[in-house]
Amino acid sequence: LLFLRERQPARQALTDISFRQSLQLALAYRPFQIFTLSWALFWMASTLILEIMPYIVTEICRRSEGEAAYFYLPTVLVSLLCLPLVTALSHRWSKRRVYLASLLSGALVLPGLALLGETIPLPLLAQGIGWVVLAAAALSAAQVLPSAIAAEITDWDEQASGQRREGMFYAFWGLLDQLASGLGLGIIPVFLLLGRSAESPHGPLGVRLLGVVGGGLLGLAWLVFRRYPV
Repeated sequence: LLFLRERQPARQALTDISFRQSLQLALAYRPFQIFTLSWALFWMASTLILEIMPYIVTEICRRSEGEAAYFYLPTVLVSLLCLPLVTALSHRWSKRRVYLASLLSGALVLPGLALLGETIPLPLLAQGIGWVVLAAAALSAAQVLPSAIAAEITDWDEQASGQRREGMFYAFWGLLDQLASGLGLGIIPVFLLLGRSAESPHGPLGVRLLGVVGGGLLGLAWLVFRRYPV
C-alpha cells in the first residue's frame, strides 16, 4: 500500500455509465460468461474435496484426526512445486490449453477416491496421500491460472469497449465464489446420508461418491471452457 504507484489509464471512457449498465455489460461479455461458469464448477468440486478431507483421513484411510496434516501439507508443497511448470507451459502452450488440461486431469483423478480401500495392495495411508498428491498436481494450474485469465478478459473488454470494467468483473467473480462454495457445502450432507463412517452399512459410501461428483463437475467445467476463445 505504501509503495504501489497506480498508473493512469491510457484513455478514459468517453461517457460515464451507471452501476447497473456496467454490470449488465460485464455479464453479457461472452468470454467472461464462459470463464465464470467453468470456474464455478471447478470451485464447487474443490469445496467438496477440501471439506470431506477429514472423512477421507479417518473413515477411508483409518487414521486419527491428528494425522490429517499428512494429507493437507502435500497439497501445498506439490502446488508450489508445480507453479514454475505451470508458468512455463502457459507461455509455451497458452493459458487456455493448460487450464483445460488441468480440468481434464482433475476430472480423471478425483473419482479415484472411490477406489481407495483394502483391495489395493498398499497401506491405506499411502493410498490416501498418493491420491491427494495426484489431485494437487492435476489441479495446480486450475488453482493458479484463473486470476491471469480474468485479467486477460478485462484487457480484451477494454480494447473492445473503451471501458475499464475490472471492478464489475471481479465483484461478480467474488459473489460467484460464495455461491459456488455454498452450493458445494449444501451438497455434502445429502451424500453423507448414504454413508459417512466405516461402521455404516455401506461404509463411507457417501464420501467416496463425492469424489465421483467432484470429477463430474470438473468434466463439465472442461466442456464449458472449451468454448473459451483462442
